Amino acid sequence: EKSVEPRKPDVKPRVPMKKLFWTPIQVANPDEPTVWDKIHQQGIDFDKDQLEELFANAPRKTNASAETNAKGAPRGYSPSPDGRQKAVRRQFLDEQRRRQLWCMLALMPEPRILLEAIRILNDKVLGPENVDLLVANLPGQAEEEIARAAIRGVQLGENEVWDTPEDYTNKLLAVPQYAVRIKLWGFLNSFESTFSKLAIAESDSRAAGDLLQSSSRVEKVLGVTLYVGNYLNGGTVRGRADGFDIDTLAKLQELKATRQG
Repeated sequence: EKSVEPRKPDVKPRVPMKKLFWTPIQVANPDEPTVWDKIHQQGIDFDKDQLEELFANAPRKTNASAETNAKGAPRGYSPSPDGRQKAVRRQFLDEQRRRQLWCMLALMPEPRILLEAIRILNDKVLGPENVDLLVANLPGQAEEEIARAAIRGVQLGENEVWDTPEDYTNKLLAVPQYAVRIKLWGFLNSFESTFSKLAIAESDSRAAGDLLQSSSRVEKVLGVTLYVGNYLNGGTVRGRADGFDIDTLAKLQELKATRQG
């Protein structure tokens, strides 16, 4: 497949210039009308002398002082219960996961009612916010394997019980197709709002596309950026572009003038 021959002239700035790091676009089919083809036909005029004065590639100043970062040790969680419970509580989850489940369960009905609501998808007991929490805290595959291994391999003694997060996890795994139930429940709760968000996003995207093709102001911004960028990038592989990726507009603030003026 033949490479597209650039339509723009090979610009040679009179002084080394700062570069605009963009992804250049070459129009493969100039007969197909695009905003870039319209800009190419109309052209853009700008002050090259002022551009060179502002964006000449002056040598960078080195800063000998090194930044020092404050040292802060991460705070670990070290539970230290004040008193012993009569029953010995067995655990198999890591501490971070246990804290997640503790926080979730604190916002839920008592475990017996919670698990029954999951079993029958009772939306009178669990609202959409509760279901979202369940979805966010579903056990992963590795956690499920650990839990099932604990259920099979650990024989609780007379004075032993599973701690609350482990007990909830074990009983949740006993609910048939628990993950499918919870995910489907969450999908049903969020369908209307998700559809509405997607419809709004689709409408906004269409409006933005129409604006890009019809707005003279947007066309002017794109044109000036294109021609100035081609001048800055003159003599490099980034020069002679027919267009550029729109993300380039967000990078313009990173292009600092050599002389403030």
